[in-house]
Amino acid sequence: MDLPLPRGTHLVHIGPQKTGTTSLQGAFHKNRMALAEHGVHYAGSTRQPRAAAAAVTLNKVLPGHPPESPDKWPALVKEVQGSTADRVIISAEMFANAQRPAVRTIIDDIGGDRPHVAITLRPVSRLLSSQWQQQVQGKLTLSYDEWLGTVFAEKVSTSNARTFWRRHRHDALARRWADVVGADNVTAIVLDERDRNMTFRTFEQLLGLPGGILVPDDHNNRSLSLSEAEMLRELNRQYDERGWSQALYARALKRMLVFLRERPLPPDEPRITTPTWAAERADDVAVKIQEGLAASGVNIIGDLANLRVPVTNSDATNEVETVPIDAAARAVIGAFEQTQIRPREAFAHGPGAHVSADAPSTGQILRTVAGHVKTRVRTRRGQR
Repeated sequence: MDLPLPRGTHLVHIGPQKTGTTSLQGAFHKNRMALAEHGVHYAGSTRQPRAAAAAVTLNKVLPGHPPESPDKWPALVKEVQGSTADRVIISAEMFANAQRPAVRTIIDDIGGDRPHVAITLRPVSRLLSSQWQQQVQGKLTLSYDEWLGTVFAEKVSTSNARTFWRRHRHDALARRWADVVGADNVTAIVLDERDRNMTFRTFEQLLGLPGGILVPDDHNNRSLSLSEAEMLRELNRQYDERGWSQALYARALKRMLVFLRERPLPPDEPRITTPTWAAERADDVAVKIQEGLAASGVNIIGDLANLRVPVTNSDATNEVETVPIDAAARAVIGAFEQTQIRPREAFAHGPGAHVSADAPSTGQILRTVAGHVKTRVRTRRGQR
């Protein structure tokens, strides 16, 4: 493949999640003016056009987003179609969830005369724990081991597992987009985890940018520790019991995560550990992904061998009995801040709804967060 991509290219980066997307999007967002000086337009006004991508991909409003969010997609389309830049880049990992009809809509709307699709890839085994905790942040109540059981079940039957494989069966993901734009117009970038700057350099080359122009911002997107994830999982269970709104959850959780991620992780705090059996199953899938990508005809940047990692035996367990006091405090502070800076009317069930008698007060939210983290959290198995 000749680099850079030809002038007039609209480059659609579809992720998927947990493949360096946050760092890359932060670099594009932070350096918008420098990109524009070199003929590259980064579409959208924020780090990534998540609401717009959800509207076209899932045909839904994401929790915590305003009801007018579907209008974001037509606005993004208008911006992209009206750009006079040499090259346009649109990046949203939500696009990896798109089924074929949505893929066709996305390309028809923003692909322009020269569409090109970029996919960033990491080993499946490296994605498992981060995807579980991402789903915990979406109100999942399954433990990590339970969730792994659904992902690697002989017959995938849960929506969470189907979503995982729609994003991370990477050979099928590449074919889905190649069926619309052609294999020559899809590039799979296999990341080298020993080279943290590979993503930046590769996109600089794709877009004809000078080396070193993509500089990451200071956004903190670190993974949660096992204790932090278990605290959120227990919160999810109690939150569901109270029947509080998804909109309130999304807003409160956003601030809780900000405060948690600012917390330095002690080196001895337990991390989420993938059991040996699951790592072996992930490696089996990685072999099939390698074979599928090699046969797909799409452009490959990087070494397909990097999609596999050695399987190591581990006897670690994903169980905790206590939550660090500073983590609990940060969660409470985050929930408190969010409920203070927004009126209770914003947490009502649906647009224009009135505050009902059972709408949670600040005190109720704080008690829910704090009640189970003051002293201990036990892993709850079999609860959904």
